[in-house]
Amino acid sequence: MPHFCPRFSLWRKQTLTMTKARQVSLNRRKLGNDAMFGFKNRHLSVRIARGVAEPGFAGTGEETTSIASYRTKGFVNGSRVATQLGWRPVEAVTVGDRVMTFDNGMQKVVAVTRNVHFASDDTMPEFASPIRVPVGAIGNDHPMTLLPCQCVMIESDAAEELTGDPFALVQARALVGFRGIERMTGQRPIEVVTLHFAADEVVFTDGGALVHAPADIPGTVNVDFIDHEAETPYVAYTADEARKLIAAMAKEDARAYAAGARMVNAA
Repeated sequence: MPHFCPRFSLWRKQTLTMTKARQVSLNRRKLGNDAMFGFKNRHLSVRIARGVAEPGFAGTGEETTSIASYRTKGFVNGSRVATQLGWRPVEAVTVGDRVMTFDNGMQKVVAVTRNVHFASDDTMPEFASPIRVPVGAIGNDHPMTLLPCQCVMIESDAAEELTGDPFALVQARALVGFRGIERMTGQRPIEVVTLHFAADEVVFTDGGALVHAPADIPGTVNVDFIDHEAETPYVAYTADEARKLIAAMAKEDARAYAAGARMVNAA
Protein backbone atom coordinates (compact mmCIF):
# COMPACT_ATOMS: atom_id res chain seq x y z
CA MET A 1 0.00 0.00 0.00
CA PRO A 2 1.49 3.40 -0.92
CA HIS A 3 2.25 5.67 2.03
CA PHE A 4 2.19 9.43 2.43
CA CYS A 5 5.67 10.93 2.58
CA PRO A 6 5.80 13.99 4.87
CA ARG A 7 8.45 16.62 4.44
CA PHE A 8 10.17 17.69 7.64
CA SER A 9 11.63 21.16 7.68
CA LEU A 10 14.03 23.43 9.53
CA TRP A 11 13.58 27.19 9.31
CA ARG A 12 16.31 29.76 9.84
CA LYS A 13 16.38 33.54 9.75
CA GLN A 14 18.22 34.90 6.68
CA THR A 15 17.43 38.63 6.30
CA LEU A 16 15.82 41.53 8.14
CA THR A 17 12.81 41.17 5.82
CA MET A 18 12.03 37.84 7.48
CA THR A 19 13.14 35.78 4.48
CA LYS A 20 13.08 32.16 5.60
CA ALA A 21 14.72 29.08 4.19
CA ARG A 22 13.31 25.64 4.81
CA GLN A 23 15.58 22.66 4.31
CA VAL A 24 13.30 19.64 3.97
CA SER A 25 14.61 16.12 4.52
CA LEU A 26 13.91 13.42 1.95
CA ASN A 27 13.41 10.71 4.58
CA ARG A 28 10.21 8.75 4.08
CA ARG A 29 8.00 7.88 7.05
CA LYS A 30 4.78 5.90 7.23
CA LEU A 31 2.30 8.41 8.68
CA GLY A 32 -0.69 7.81 6.44
CA ASN A 33 -1.50 6.75 2.92
CA ASP A 34 -2.62 8.29 -0.32
CA ALA A 35 -5.49 5.82 -0.65
CA MET A 36 -7.08 7.30 2.48
CA PHE A 37 -6.87 10.94 1.40
CA GLY A 38 -6.72 10.78 -2.38
CA PHE A 39 -4.01 13.37 -2.92
CA LYS A 40 -0.65 12.85 -4.60
CA ASN A 41 2.70 13.37 -2.92
CA ARG A 42 4.92 16.14 -4.19
CA HIS A 43 8.71 16.01 -4.06
CA LEU A 44 10.33 18.94 -2.31
CA SER A 45 13.96 19.54 -1.39
CA VAL A 46 14.33 23.23 -0.56
CA ARG A 47 11.64 25.81 0.10
CA ILE A 48 11.96 29.53 0.67
CA ALA A 49 9.12 31.67 2.01
CA ARG A 50 9.53 35.37 1.37
CA GLY A 51 7.74 38.42 2.61
CA VAL A 52 6.71 40.23 5.77
CA ALA A 53 3.92 39.04 8.02
CA GLU A 54 1.07 41.54 8.01
CA PRO A 55 -2.02 41.61 10.26
CA GLY A 56 -4.19 43.04 7.50
CA PHE A 57 -4.10 43.48 3.75
CA ALA A 58 -2.78 46.65 2.14
CA GLY A 59 -5.56 49.21 1.90
CA THR A 60 -6.96 52.32 3.52
CA GLY A 61 -6.48 53.20 7.15
CA GLU A 62 -10.20 52.74 7.67
CA GLU A 63 -9.96 49.16 6.42
CA THR A 64 -7.15 48.32 8.83
CA THR A 65 -9.12 49.74 11.76
CA SER A 66 -12.43 48.12 10.83
CA ILE A 67 -11.13 44.65 10.14
CA ALA A 68 -10.95 43.89 13.87
CA SER A 69 -14.76 43.88 13.92
CA TYR A 70 -14.93 40.79 11.69
CA ARG A 71 -13.72 37.23 11.87
CA THR A 72 -11.59 37.04 8.74
CA LYS A 73 -9.50 33.90 9.36
CA GLY A 74 -10.32 30.29 10.12
CA PHE A 75 -12.11 27.33 8.53
CA VAL A 76 -15.73 27.70 7.52
CA ASN A 77 -18.04 24.96 8.82
CA GLY A 78 -18.29 22.19 6.24
CA SER A 79 -14.64 22.39 5.20
CA ARG A 80 -13.05 18.93 5.24
CA VAL A 81 -9.61 18.31 6.71
CA ALA A 82 -7.40 15.22 6.45
CA THR A 83 -7.24 13.44 9.83
CA GLN A 84 -6.09 10.08 11.18
CA LEU A 85 -9.65 8.89 10.50
CA GLY A 86 -9.71 10.18 6.92
CA TRP A 87 -11.49 13.28 5.65
CA ARG A 88 -13.68 14.88 8.34
CA PRO A 89 -15.72 18.10 8.59
CA VAL A 90 -13.64 20.63 10.48
CA GLU A 91 -16.44 21.18 12.99
CA ALA A 92 -16.14 17.50 14.02
CA VAL A 93 -12.43 17.79 14.87
CA THR A 94 -11.69 17.99 18.59
CA VAL A 95 -8.68 18.54 20.82
CA GLY A 96 -6.37 15.53 20.65
CA ASP A 97 -7.31 14.55 17.09
CA ARG A 98 -4.44 14.25 14.62
CA VAL A 99 -4.53 16.20 11.38
CA MET A 100 -2.34 15.72 8.31
CA THR A 101 -0.02 18.69 7.78
CA PHE A 102 2.06 19.63 4.76
CA ASP A 103 5.46 19.70 6.44
CA ASN A 104 5.17 17.63 9.60
CA GLY A 105 2.87 14.70 8.92
CA MET A 106 0.14 13.96 11.48
CA GLN A 107 0.01 16.63 14.19
CA LYS A 108 -2.19 16.79 17.28
CA VAL A 109 -4.78 19.56 17.63
CA VAL A 110 -4.09 21.36 20.92
CA ALA A 111 -7.06 23.75 20.89
CA VAL A 112 -10.18 24.55 18.88
CA THR A 113 -11.81 27.98 18.82
CA ARG A 114 -15.23 28.77 17.36
CA ASN A 115 -16.63 32.09 16.18
CA VAL A 116 -19.33 33.52 13.94
CA HIS A 117 -18.60 35.70 10.91
CA PHE A 118 -21.56 37.92 10.10
CA ALA A 119 -22.18 38.52 6.42
CA SER A 120 -24.94 40.31 4.53
CA ASP A 121 -25.32 42.49 1.45
CA ASP A 122 -26.21 45.54 3.54
CA THR A 123 -23.49 45.48 6.18
CA MET A 124 -20.55 43.47 4.88
CA PRO A 125 -17.66 45.66 3.65
CA GLU A 126 -15.76 44.31 0.68
CA PHE A 127 -12.58 43.62 2.63
CA ALA A 128 -14.45 41.25 4.96
CA SER A 129 -16.52 39.39 2.33
CA PRO A 130 -15.99 35.60 2.24
CA ILE A 131 -14.31 34.16 -0.85
CA ARG A 132 -15.84 31.47 -3.09
CA VAL A 133 -13.32 29.04 -4.60
CA PRO A 134 -14.56 26.78 -7.43
CA VAL A 135 -13.48 23.16 -7.77
CA GLY A 136 -9.85 22.75 -8.81
CA ALA A 137 -8.82 26.39 -8.45
CA ILE A 138 -6.24 25.73 -5.71
CA GLY A 139 -6.15 21.93 -5.66
CA ASN A 140 -9.56 21.54 -4.00
CA ASP A 141 -11.91 18.79 -5.19
CA HIS A 142 -15.00 20.48 -3.71
CA PRO A 143 -16.18 24.11 -3.85
CA MET A 144 -14.66 26.03 -0.95
CA THR A 145 -15.55 29.07 1.09
CA LEU A 146 -12.56 30.90 2.56
CA LEU A 147 -12.48 33.89 4.86
CA PRO A 148 -10.70 36.83 3.21
CA CYS A 149 -7.60 36.99 5.41
CA GLN A 150 -7.18 33.24 5.67
CA CYS A 151 -3.79 32.29 4.25
CA VAL A 152 -3.53 29.46 1.74
CA MET A 153 -0.45 27.90 0.19
CA ILE A 154 -0.32 27.67 -3.59
CA GLU A 155 2.26 26.06 -5.85
CA SER A 156 3.36 27.61 -9.11
CA ASP A 157 6.28 27.98 -11.48
CA ALA A 158 5.66 31.73 -11.32
CA ALA A 159 6.33 31.72 -7.57
CA GLU A 160 9.59 29.87 -8.13
CA GLU A 161 10.65 32.38 -10.78
CA LEU A 162 9.83 35.30 -8.48
CA THR A 163 11.33 34.01 -5.23
CA GLY A 164 13.12 30.74 -5.86
CA ASP A 165 10.34 28.83 -4.06
CA PRO A 166 7.41 27.16 -5.88
CA PHE A 167 5.22 27.43 -2.77
CA ALA A 168 3.66 30.74 -1.74
CA LEU A 169 1.49 31.69 1.23
CA VAL A 170 -1.10 34.33 0.32
CA GLN A 171 -4.33 35.68 1.78
CA ALA A 172 -7.45 34.27 0.14
CA ARG A 173 -8.69 37.65 -1.04
CA ALA A 174 -5.53 38.11 -3.11
CA LEU A 175 -6.91 35.31 -5.31
CA VAL A 176 -10.14 37.11 -6.28
CA GLY A 177 -10.44 37.14 -10.08
CA PHE A 178 -8.10 34.16 -10.53
CA ARG A 179 -9.55 30.91 -11.91
CA GLY A 180 -13.12 31.96 -11.13
CA ILE A 181 -12.45 32.83 -7.49
CA GLU A 182 -14.85 35.57 -6.37
CA ARG A 183 -16.24 37.43 -3.39
CA MET A 184 -19.51 36.21 -1.90
CA THR A 185 -22.52 38.34 -1.00
CA GLY A 186 -25.87 37.81 0.67
CA GLN A 187 -24.62 35.18 3.12
CA ARG A 188 -26.15 34.15 6.43
CA PRO A 189 -23.87 34.20 9.50
CA ILE A 190 -20.97 31.82 8.90
CA GLU A 191 -19.66 29.58 11.67
CA VAL A 192 -15.87 29.62 11.83
CA VAL A 193 -13.62 26.97 13.36
CA THR A 194 -9.91 27.49 13.99
CA LEU A 195 -7.66 24.51 14.65
CA HIS A 196 -4.58 25.28 16.74
CA PHE A 197 -1.40 23.22 16.86
CA ALA A 198 1.77 23.31 18.95
CA ALA A 199 3.39 25.19 16.05
CA ASP A 200 2.04 26.88 12.94
CA GLU A 201 1.05 24.29 10.34
CA VAL A 202 -0.36 24.05 6.83
CA VAL A 203 -3.29 21.63 6.65
CA PHE A 204 -4.66 19.56 3.75
CA THR A 205 -8.23 20.73 3.12
CA ASP A 206 -11.02 19.70 0.72
CA GLY A 207 -8.97 17.23 -1.26
CA GLY A 208 -5.71 19.04 -1.83
CA ALA A 209 -5.96 22.72 -0.91
CA LEU A 210 -3.36 23.83 1.63
CA VAL A 211 -4.64 26.09 4.41
CA HIS A 212 -2.59 27.74 7.15
CA ALA A 213 -3.49 26.96 10.77
CA PRO A 214 -1.95 28.97 13.62
CA ALA A 215 -0.32 27.99 16.88
CA ASP A 216 -1.53 31.07 18.75
CA ILE A 217 -4.76 30.83 20.74
CA PRO A 218 -6.89 33.97 21.38
CA GLY A 219 -6.62 35.13 24.98
CA THR A 220 -3.26 33.47 25.58
CA VAL A 221 0.34 34.60 25.22
CA ASN A 222 3.01 32.35 23.76
CA VAL A 223 6.21 33.18 25.67
CA ASP A 224 8.27 32.05 22.67
CA PHE A 225 7.11 35.11 20.76
CA ILE A 226 7.83 37.59 23.55
CA ASP A 227 11.44 37.19 22.45
CA HIS A 228 11.81 39.17 19.23
CA GLU A 229 14.34 36.62 18.02
CA ALA A 230 11.65 33.92 17.87
CA GLU A 231 11.11 32.75 14.31
CA THR A 232 7.79 32.65 12.49
CA PRO A 233 7.58 29.33 10.60
CA TYR A 234 5.28 30.56 7.82
CA VAL A 235 5.39 34.08 6.41
CA ALA A 236 2.74 35.34 4.02
CA TYR A 237 3.47 37.31 0.89
CA THR A 238 2.83 41.03 1.22
CA ALA A 239 -0.10 42.48 -0.72
CA ASP A 240 2.17 43.75 -3.51
CA GLU A 241 4.02 40.44 -3.79
CA ALA A 242 0.73 38.55 -3.90
CA ARG A 243 -0.64 40.76 -6.68
CA LYS A 244 2.49 40.22 -8.78
CA LEU A 245 2.35 36.49 -8.20
CA ILE A 246 -1.33 36.09 -9.11
CA ALA A 247 -0.85 38.20 -12.25
CA ALA A 248 2.06 35.96 -13.28
CA MET A 249 0.02 32.82 -12.55
CA ALA A 250 -2.85 34.15 -14.69
CA LYS A 251 -0.38 34.57 -17.57
CA GLU A 252 0.81 30.99 -16.99
CA ASP A 253 -2.78 29.76 -17.31
CA ALA A 254 -3.33 31.79 -20.48
CA ARG A 255 -0.19 30.32 -22.09
CA ALA A 256 -1.23 26.80 -21.12
CA TYR A 257 -4.72 27.34 -22.55
CA ALA A 258 -3.29 28.69 -25.81
CA ALA A 259 -0.90 25.74 -26.10
CA GLY A 260 -3.76 23.31 -25.51
CA ALA A 261 -5.89 25.03 -28.15
CA ARG A 262 -3.06 24.75 -30.68
CA MET A 263 -2.72 21.03 -30.00
CA VAL A 264 -6.45 20.50 -30.48
CA ASN A 265 -6.45 22.44 -33.74
CA ALA A 266 -3.44 20.51 -35.02
CA ALA A 267 -5.04 17.14 -34.27
